[in-house]
Amino acid sequence: MKALLVIDMQKEGVNIPYPSSGRLRNSKQLISNIKRLIRAFNEAGGLVIQTKVWITDPTATSMTKVYPNEGIAGTRGAEIIDELKTERYDYVIRKTNYSAFWKTRLDSILKRHKVSVVYLAGINTGFCVFCTGLDAFYRGYETTLVEDATMTVMGKRVHQQGVKRFKLFCGNKVVTTNKLLRRI
Repeated sequence: MKALLVIDMQKEGVNIPYPSSGRLRNSKQLISNIKRLIRAFNEAGGLVIQTKVWITDPTATSMTKVYPNEGIAGTRGAEIIDELKTERYDYVIRKTNYSAFWKTRLDSILKRHKVSVVYLAGINTGFCVFCTGLDAFYRGYETTLVEDATMTVMGKRVHQQGVKRFKLFCGNKVVTTNKLLRRI
């Protein structure tokens, strides 16, 4: 079984600037690619999992030491962007740190569904996407980054650095949306 993880496509970062670093630029193609992937995975019977930063207790995560006002549960910024809100997700994972595996039920969900291959889309390439990918790789999942379905608020150069780091540490599997759609 294959799973698509849609990482942190929240209003904060995509539509609203993060207090610490800004927001995405030119996100229309990113959103379009993610929508296409979600729909294709749904049609093919794959698992689609949305993750979002959802901090209810700022003292329970070290992330608030770096980003004290981001991903706060119940805020407008923590909501999934309108363009992806109506898509069909099998699960929504609320997370309190960079990796969607950290203190969540993600690994148990993937194991229950006998997932062996994980594809990553969303933001931010060098942070939450990378950390989730690295944790997936450590857990033995075949882990692939969908390069044009990921982006970072830090700009193109930082995105490319994140892709390079992903290749080095997560098994060197990177594809484009179109190439993945031909495989599903």
